[in-house]
Amino acid sequence: MNKVMNYILNRYGSTVKITEKGNTIRTKGFIEPLHTKNKTYYNIKPIPLGKLDNSHYLLITGPDVVLDKCGGAVVEMCGKKYITKSNGTYILAGQKMYVWAVLSAHTEQSEDSYE
Repeated sequence: MNKVMNYILNRYGSTVKITEKGNTIRTKGFIEPLHTKNKTYYNIKPIPLGKLDNSHYLLITGPDVVLDKCGGAVVEMCGKKYITKSNGTYILAGQKMYVWAVLSAHTEQSEDSYE
């Protein structure tokens, strides 16, 4: 199964540049917008279930990518920059299948100010 995931990433994924603590790697992956689910906004009309809110994205990349659990890595793909908020590894039958990360759009703020 791991070979299948690597094949899909290499064949259909885009080049992703990840910079964390001065180290930069290039790998293949996918970034897609996250959909809202049971999200509550104070004094704002709720976004209908399943619609995009354009604030968070999901990164899927190979199992060999290592990200700091605290987040803060800068991810670049197709000319856009993102900051990792949280991440983890999807494990199936004891094998690392892929690494996922929740991203937010990069702004000109200092990367240290993201929590």
